[in-house]
Amino acid sequence: ENPHSCMVLRELTEDYTGLAERYSEHLRFGTPPYIREAPAYFERGGRRFLLTSGTTSYFANPSECYDITQLHGHWKSLGETCVNDGGSDSFRAQFSSVYRYPFAKDVYIALGDRWLNDCPLDMPDMREYFLNRFSAETGRGIYLTAEERAQMSDCDTSNATYVWLPVRFSLSGEPYICWVRDWNIKNENSGDGV
Repeated sequence: ENPHSCMVLRELTEDYTGLAERYSEHLRFGTPPYIREAPAYFERGGRRFLLTSGTTSYFANPSECYDITQLHGHWKSLGETCVNDGGSDSFRAQFSSVYRYPFAKDVYIALGDRWLNDCPLDMPDMREYFLNRFSAETGRGIYLTAEERAQMSDCDTSNATYVWLPVRFSLSGEPYICWVRDWNIKNENSGDGV
């Protein structure tokens, strides 16, 4: 991520010790909360995906996934990735990695940080909250005051916890994440076609 601007894809040199000249820029959306961050790259069935988060400080927001099979070409939005996500906040987490479990067929795990654990259940939609504070013309915003932050969280990320959820795939091969309280790798079958 080029901070608060866009995603940059840059190739490495043949010996993997430096950056090659070829690069491309993607997902340029102008202002938070739509600018993407926390890219989690993964591949499945010849397709490449990038799971991303919006920019809303440590407050959770909806994850979006992109089909980036054409690395330097068009990145296709697959929309919000988390289903049955009542708070529209990625189950109060920011996914930053998708891990393919090597000892079982077709099992992928989304690993997320739950940065803030003290947010009230009636949190505002953080996309709207941040969108109303940023100017599309300048890219600058009115940041949260200490009093506003204190109403939503103490913002103490030292108490962060983790959310690990299975990534499943539709019949067309698009990834999605459902909330499950308990799950077991042995019982996961990513290609369930929902």
